[in-house]
Amino acid sequence: MNGRSQWRLDDAAAHARMRETLLKLRSALIETSRQTSDNETAPSTEIRDLHRAVRSIDGFDRRAVDDFATALEARLLEVSGERA
Repeated sequence: MNGRSQWRLDDAAAHARMRETLLKLRSALIETSRQTSDNETAPSTEIRDLHRAVRSIDGFDRRAVDDFATALEARLLEVSGERA
């Protein structure tokens, strides 16, 4: 092993964007739960599940990173009340 990362620079950026989207979604879920009288454990459960899913993604699998980032963005639009 030569000690060099197998990540290309744009792969690292894609992974960082995915995690940033996760944080935005987490914030939106928390804010939405504060504004509604919905079950307060539902956002907590979804947030926990999302964090688990992100941790399970192989950072070297660019397609998996991009696919999950797309899913996060769609969910963020849904939670924010916007339409794609």
